[in-house]
Amino acid sequence: MNILILSHLYPTPHDPSFGIFIHQQIQYLRQLGHQVTVLAPIPWSPRIFNFRPKWRNYYQTPARHHWGDFDSYYPRYLRLPGAWFRAFAGLSYYHRVLAQILALHHTQPYDLIHSHMLLPDGLAAIFLGRELGLPTVCTMHGSDALHFPYENSLNRHASNFVLRYTDQMIAVSQAMQLEVEQQLAATRRPIRVVRYGVNSDLFQNKPASSVNQPTCLNELTPYILFVGRDIKRKGLLDLLIAFERVMNQIDHNLVIIGPTWAEVEQLAPALIGNLQDRLKIAGRLPHEEVASYMQACEFFVLPSYLEGLPNVILEAMACGKAVVSTAVAGIPEQVVDNVTGYLVQPGDIPALTEAICDLAQNPDRCREMGQHGQTRVLTEFTWQSNVQTLLSIYKMLLSRS
Repeated sequence: MNILILSHLYPTPHDPSFGIFIHQQIQYLRQLGHQVTVLAPIPWSPRIFNFRPKWRNYYQTPARHHWGDFDSYYPRYLRLPGAWFRAFAGLSYYHRVLAQILALHHTQPYDLIHSHMLLPDGLAAIFLGRELGLPTVCTMHGSDALHFPYENSLNRHASNFVLRYTDQMIAVSQAMQLEVEQQLAATRRPIRVVRYGVNSDLFQNKPASSVNQPTCLNELTPYILFVGRDIKRKGLLDLLIAFERVMNQIDHNLVIIGPTWAEVEQLAPALIGNLQDRLKIAGRLPHEEVASYMQACEFFVLPSYLEGLPNVILEAMACGKAVVSTAVAGIPEQVVDNVTGYLVQPGDIPALTEAICDLAQNPDRCREMGQHGQTRVLTEFTWQSNVQTLLSIYKMLLSRS
């Protein structure tokens, strides 16, 4: 099978962890003998914006990158800032990649198109599917289904258009499936749920003595870990407040992966001074280093306000770590409350504080929850299962096209 993947959510040489779960899914497809071409369009960025790290990374990303056994392409498209331009970005995206995809399709014809995210990728995929006469699949990951359609009427119409005209929609959690079915447009076929897998070769429960622990953590252990990019949506401020309340009752430090020190300081300027001696902000790290941090932590905390099915929770559970998170979207499908960790309501800082304190003061309970979590992940959240379900969807569409 020859599959065309469209996803602006994809690793780049400058940000190799961005959308890593899509890259992992593609690797498993390729291991089964399927051909995959990845187009990961990025916003066009003029050189004058290079003083901003995000736009500098856009500017410096090559048009093509070799990932060892296959290439990904990074064409530029016009993406103006702001929520009102999100739908227009899908049209710009389509027009920018059309010629390149036609040339690739002429060389080795594709069987179907799989896009990731309703906007802009799913919208572009519909027009490309019509142009090439190919069936389309679109996976919804989180904010594209649970937030973007409610930003404004234009985004809602564009999102509904994708839902109506994509041949098969996929949600990464049952909660997302129900939300979309109840609040947005009807789909051509029932939405399928295909949950993420986890790279269990990389994320393992290793004894602390065997972990290749980063030297900077030697003085910080034991520690609690947070990993996330969108720090407001991921509830980092709530975690900082809870940690400040509890830090005099526990020996643990707090390690944060994802944001820079400046970003955290901007989020919580009044807290940073109080936490500085107990806080380590590691910034963005390669996936392999994230695994080392997870294996060495005591437990993992992600007090999110909005999620699809956070892969980072699966990775923590695969490392045998208890998880403290929130009962939003697909997280209760991952974390079983009082069994593999604790779930609190988003914004409930007293409950979050209590959960952190309980795990920190009861290491045996923390380890037991982590063991239950690891068993759950390795039986219910594997890439092998994910890809087999995905292939059954592909084959169903091809048999009917």
